Amino acid sequence: MAKKRGKRGANSYLNDFHLNVSGEYVYEGELYALEDKPQHAAKKKKFWVLTALLTAVSVAGGCLPAPGMSNCFYVILPYLGELTCSLLVAWAAVRLGTNWSAVREYVYERSVPVLPRRAAAAAVFAALGAAAEIVFLAVAAEERHLPWGAVYLLLKAVGVFAAWEIRRLFLASNWGKVSDDSVS
Repeated sequence: MAKKRGKRGANSYLNDFHLNVSGEYVYEGELYALEDKPQHAAKKKKFWVLTALLTAVSVAGGCLPAPGMSNCFYVILPYLGELTCSLLVAWAAVRLGTNWSAVREYVYERSVPVLPRRAAAAAVFAALGAAAEIVFLAVAAEERHLPWGAVYLLLKAVGVFAAWEIRRLFLASNWGKVSDDSVS
């Protein structure tokens, strides 16, 4: 009988799962771990707080009656880009999970290398949104819109900070393959 050919492409990670004696699927692929053991918990906590902050300020920016958010395309488009990128960062965070001492290879490949780029894109879109809001306030806003515009700009500044810190955190982190005997 010919050996069954493994999957290729997007679902190739399924080749790393095999049936054991009791009929359960067991993962036998590579595992990755964050190598900075002493600062492991602090980095995770900081990452989760920054991810929640980035997502919250991105969503809150769309809930405000900020000038330009209801009728100006050059204010709305950067907001949509920021919201999309912040949700992608949050999705990668959820995929990565809380156990950074044994992350499966297919999760690692779709989370850790792409997080700095996604966070940088969120920061760029937040900065573009702030610039667009400033242009709108200078050109078309009335005086009664200024307080909401200031709140919106504050949210954009917090979003840029949070996204850039996520990027910096993951560029500075060292991930490595885990040997089988070190996994508990």
